[in-house]
Amino acid sequence: MRGKVTFREEQYFKYTWSWWVLLICTLIMVGGILYAFYIQLYLGEPFGDHPASDTGLLIIGVSTSVLMIGLMWLFQSMKLTVEIDEGIIRYSFFPFIRSFRSLQKWDVRKVVVRKYHPIAEYGGWGYRFRFRSGRALTVSGKWGLQLELANGKQLLLGTQKPDQMQEVVDRLKQNWGSE
Repeated sequence: MRGKVTFREEQYFKYTWSWWVLLICTLIMVGGILYAFYIQLYLGEPFGDHPASDTGLLIIGVSTSVLMIGLMWLFQSMKLTVEIDEGIIRYSFFPFIRSFRSLQKWDVRKVVVRKYHPIAEYGGWGYRFRFRSGRALTVSGKWGLQLELANGKQLLLGTQKPDQMQEVVDRLKQNWGSE
């Protein structure tokens, strides 16, 4: 049963350092492809020491551009949402987890807000999995809601509001009757 939401946080990848790196790489790659098109297709001169055919150049250029623009869309559209009410933790990570997944008292053995090391523990931010650390859904920062699930798996949900989340988790633990 869904209660009154006492904590809600939405996080986006927009304008993090990784987004800027991807944007710069995309601009450089697309610019290079446009330059190659100009040299080989417009001026009629072979591009490079071992030039591809015009068709090959078009296929490589279009597929690379589509891939980079797709990655830009992915970064721009990713959104981590975490909601906590009196008895349920809900989360989604669009576009990977489109609808909310819910965790109730019997799904969770342990819940704690903690500082973590994104690179060392999970290899960075995003939708991450490590055998030792479990799964992490994070956008940026170093704070998260660490969940030990009843099935033994680990799940870390990133947060930019650790103090507010801690207050809500304390109330949640009281409602669940756990430590």
